[in-house]
Amino acid sequence: MQIEKNIFKHGNKAWAGWIFYGTAILAIIIFFFQNNHYAHREIGNDFTCYLQSANLILHDHNPYDAAMAFRYIYPLFPAFLLIPLTFLPYAVANVLWFILNVIALIVVVKLVFADGDNPLFIRKTTYPVPLEIVALLLMIPIIQNNLNNGQINFIVLSLCLLFFHYSQKGKSILSSVFLGMAIAIKLVPLILICYLVLRKDYRSIFLSTLFGAIFCLMPMIIVGNRIFGWYCGYFQSFIASGLVNGIYSNAMYFTFSSFIDKVLPALRNTPLPKLLGAGLLAILIATLEWMAIRIIRKSKDSNLRLRRDINIWIFSAYLLGILLISPSSQTHHLAFLIPSWLLIFMQIVTKESANKRTLILLSVLFLVCFYLGGIFKGSPFYFFSILLLYLAELSFLRTKEIAIPNTGIN
Repeated sequence: MQIEKNIFKHGNKAWAGWIFYGTAILAIIIFFFQNNHYAHREIGNDFTCYLQSANLILHDHNPYDAAMAFRYIYPLFPAFLLIPLTFLPYAVANVLWFILNVIALIVVVKLVFADGDNPLFIRKTTYPVPLEIVALLLMIPIIQNNLNNGQINFIVLSLCLLFFHYSQKGKSILSSVFLGMAIAIKLVPLILICYLVLRKDYRSIFLSTLFGAIFCLMPMIIVGNRIFGWYCGYFQSFIASGLVNGIYSNAMYFTFSSFIDKVLPALRNTPLPKLLGAGLLAILIATLEWMAIRIIRKSKDSNLRLRRDINIWIFSAYLLGILLISPSSQTHHLAFLIPSWLLIFMQIVTKESANKRTLILLSVLFLVCFYLGGIFKGSPFYFFSILLLYLAELSFLRTKEIAIPNTGIN
């Protein structure tokens, strides 16, 4: 496979790769000690909440009504899964959870490149540095926040990508199990049902919904029919009110509706901002899907590698959409932009294309907005950074379309 020249190709300098590997390992070690500090505070961290909720379910108590430092705002399934960890010393359980999150992040990286046109063996044969680690190091704030707080986003993200990976292989039952599990852990992957609807994959829609419902109801094994009352309270307290007012009230925001709230406060208590936000996401996704259809038609469906490459870019756009519709905006949620960033970064450093300068410009602007968003919490920079990733994906698809010879198919 011929690889074009780029800034990362400097010959066979193994030491350069080890520097980046060493940096990544050092960062993980630092995050481990930081996580240990967070977990053993008086209030603990998010994993503390998950484990307390698991213990409450084990003893037939409703975690949604419990007074904890951090509110439990997920379906009962993740807490139910963590019940075995309640029998271990807290320190041991916390270490296992940290390791599981690191493994989930590795799975995310492997799956993004397994289903895109950026095979990882390129680095092993040509590049002196591990490109995926370089890309991840630029996302250190997201990784640090998730690991320190014992969050669950990397696990959910890995399940979403496992769903995509096996759906591409035609294994609808297995892929639906993974999507159902992701939905039962954190409801926001429901947006991926739209991905299936547009592909008329009704079998996977049915199976994913079925498995999601089964997983959500699994705690019935312990709590019985009381689970329905608990879920009614959960819907009223968190889901319905969260969609209207947001689960958290803080200055950080990712969504277009929150942006409108900031610039046009007169509309804050009206449904218009949320309708406009949903409309913006629909326009972005519809544009990407339309471009993907044009590319596949122009290629006469003959290039399977092209189809897989296009599909992973479209799928990553749906994951980005989670940030634009989420009822709350926290730094750890930004984990869902990692697949898009990995694809764009690898496209820049491993490929020569007509839009390379455009992608570089959009990537630089993305990083600037991304880091400014972390500095200025009440600013729209995170929202702008998400839009820049969408623009980069649109630029990539447009270049793909232009590169295919015109066959007269529109």
